Amino acid sequence: MDTYECINRCNAAAFNGNKPRNLDWEKVARHIIKIGCNCVVYAGIEEDWDNTVGIIYDHGEVIHKEAYTTSIWGTPTIEVYVEGQNKRIDADTIFYKEANEHIYDWTAESIAILEGKQ
Repeated sequence: MDTYECINRCNAAAFNGNKPRNLDWEKVARHIIKIGCNCVVYAGIEEDWDNTVGIIYDHGEVIHKEAYTTSIWGTPTIEVYVEGQNKRIDADTIFYKEANEHIYDWTAESIAILEGKQ
């Protein structure tokens, strides 16, 4: 996606009063626990994946602020690699939630889930 298209989508979304879509960090953490921590998780905005993707989890290590995980016009999503097998999350699985503010990084609740405290 080129810069002008991105700016136009962002402006249109702001004009329409769209709420920020944030990566659902708690849902991502539960998904990691479900598949096992021996994985690598990338996150980004689906409509502009190549320019927004970054690693957020690597074999038990939480990575902070390496990916775009919030947008008022795009769809935050994840891609998971498990033991060399590429497994893209199904399109019908929603890994974002709308909020009144942007959430750019792992939340305390999601960290607690990964640490087994919730």
